[in-house]
Amino acid sequence: MNVDKKGFQEDLTFRMARRLHLPMEAIRPDVPFDQFGLDSLTVVSLVAEIEEELGLEIDPSWLYEFRTLESLSERLFATGGAVA
Repeated sequence: MNVDKKGFQEDLTFRMARRLHLPMEAIRPDVPFDQFGLDSLTVVSLVAEIEEELGLEIDPSWLYEFRTLESLSERLFATGGAVA
């Protein structure tokens, strides 16, 4: 299935909100991950979920290199926007 960049970011926002038990509206794409209190276990489980459900291969360090949902989703979209 192909998704556009906005749809891809919305999907990641949904997954992150679900992991953090927050409403989607509380997840702003320009806010750094550390401000949401993401711990390493949450990062690893979020990466595993994205890999499994979207068929992407993700380096977990990307969540530290690309420090916002916006920058991470842009990176993921650029490297694998066509999801399986």
